[in-house]
Amino acid sequence: MSSAPPTHVVLLGDSTLDNLIWVNHSVADSVVGRLRAGLRKHFAPAVPLVTNCAADGFTSGDVLRGAMPAVSGGAWAAAGEPFPGWEANEIFRPLDRLDALHKESARCSHAVVSVGGNDFLEALSGQRPLAETAAAFSANLAAILARMENTAAPPHIVLMFQYRPCLATDAEGHGVYGAIDRAIPGAAPPLAKLNQLMENVYRPIVAAARTRRIPVVDLPRAMDPADPDLFVNQIEPSAKSSALIAAILVHLLASHDFDGPSRLYRTDAAGGFSSEVNDAATPWTIDRA
Repeated sequence: MSSAPPTHVVLLGDSTLDNLIWVNHSVADSVVGRLRAGLRKHFAPAVPLVTNCAADGFTSGDVLRGAMPAVSGGAWAAAGEPFPGWEANEIFRPLDRLDALHKESARCSHAVVSVGGNDFLEALSGQRPLAETAAAFSANLAAILARMENTAAPPHIVLMFQYRPCLATDAEGHGVYGAIDRAIPGAAPPLAKLNQLMENVYRPIVAAARTRRIPVVDLPRAMDPADPDLFVNQIEPSAKSSALIAAILVHLLASHDFDGPSRLYRTDAAGGFSSEVNDAATPWTIDRA
């Protein structure tokens, strides 16, 4: 059984949720637009509100402390949906906006958090050691969750893990796999190295989600890095990804019991959806090539 249906879903994080500029500035083809369409279809006539507070380019530190939404701030404003409470050339603080929504009688019932990809892109470009980046990311995410849980009216939280970048476009894109291969010693293929890095980073977060009874959208096991149609410029979600990400979120929001245990949600081999209890006896592992 699911909990009470969502009334207001707020998105926080980076371009995994805010991919407007990567789908030709089409709100309808973005994750935000696809999520609205999916929720409208499933929950009509009581359609939940969706507010985007995710900003392309944001790191976990940016979500926690605020930053300039330089990549997509103007694009959302041009689309008629500026970031809530944000004025051009100002710092945008997503967690402050979450607090403000409660005071404005637009309380967030559910919040989706997806962040971390830009932290590790900075590390792979040589700006910071990987181990230091992983530790800072984990600390920032813990602080983000604590801040959200300590609001006047805490929302139901959904964590979304970062997908793996496109394999086929490494040379033309950001060169993530080449950077991984150089950064992590050993003879294993770059994808295997990335899988191991993600397992090391996410397993403690999976354990924290279990303790906090937070559901997880398991994109590393839902998005195939061998499918170039899912990506733009190697790392950004395409319109096809928008549909996939939104569909998993709609399924989770419609079916998850937020009073029950943490669960991991993804697609299955038949193109449907699957979920499994976040069980301490089963270490989280990326089991798809």
